[in-house]
Amino acid sequence: MDISPLAATAMQLNELYAEFVRAGFTPEQAMQMVCTVLAANVTSGDA
Repeated sequence: MDISPLAATAMQLNELYAEFVRAGFTPEQAMQMVCTVLAANVTSGDA
């Protein structure tokens, strides 16, 4: 089954969030870090 690039990115971001929480960050902290990573990639043109 093929998945779109958008779906693949969403899965990676979800995994990143889950790992931050598993590492001991609060859900709020984990979401902020995921948003920071996403924003950095968007502004650099890598997203």
